[in-house]
Amino acid sequence: MLNNLNCIINSPISKLFYCIQKSLIWFILILSFSFSSSHSTKKPYEILSSLSQDNGWNYVSTQNNINLSTKDINQGNTLAVKVQKETDIPPKVITNILMDIKNYGSYFKSSKSLKFSEVRREKNLVEGHHFIPVNIPFIKSREYYFRMHPSNYQTKQTNTFLYWYLIENNFSIDKQPNWNFSTSIYLDVGAGVWNKEDLANGNYLLSYRLILNPGGSLPDALIDRLNKVSVVNIFDDIMHEAERRVSMGF
Repeated sequence: MLNNLNCIINSPISKLFYCIQKSLIWFILILSFSFSSSHSTKKPYEILSSLSQDNGWNYVSTQNNINLSTKDINQGNTLAVKVQKETDIPPKVITNILMDIKNYGSYFKSSKSLKFSEVRREKNLVEGHHFIPVNIPFIKSREYYFRMHPSNYQTKQTNTFLYWYLIENNFSIDKQPNWNFSTSIYLDVGAGVWNKEDLANGNYLLSYRLILNPGGSLPDALIDRLNKVSVVNIFDDIMHEAERRVSMGF
């Protein structure tokens, strides 16, 4: 009986079916890995670490009790920008606002032209799309996809409580925003972190640090100016929304 079974297993036809089955298994495994990793973009740890560290920032100005600083983190001629403010607003309130991409339009009142959309959400992350329209002749609009985590970017404890970074556009057509981006420039250098520092008086020193290279042929001075203005406006809008939620007991 065993001899007959061995003969069947070792027959040319059985070997052929075995090879086909083995090839199909490998094909399915490779295909599954390809789909599971279609959105797995490597985290820019070096950029996130440079943003999170408190050293190297150069003070620029103060506006509405918001301190503005810049830092060279070796990303070409684009400087990182930091804004910070002392507040009694818990970081959890900031996190809830930032993770709610669908309602960014109602929060960013000073930047109403910016277009955000959520494209994917999981337990500990959310992915979105940001379109930056530019209504200036000969200068194209910008766009990018990003991934945001409501946590630290590494296992080692730091003051970072939320971070984001750019990802590739690997989304299916039905997941992409219904806007015309045929002439826009897709950004490939960008990341940001939100840090907190617990103060002795019970308040927090909250800061938002980011770097975003808009690409194209914009002058470095213009890029620097745009980043400074935009980060101050975004930070101010988020703080106002957070103050509104706290006052209403959210």
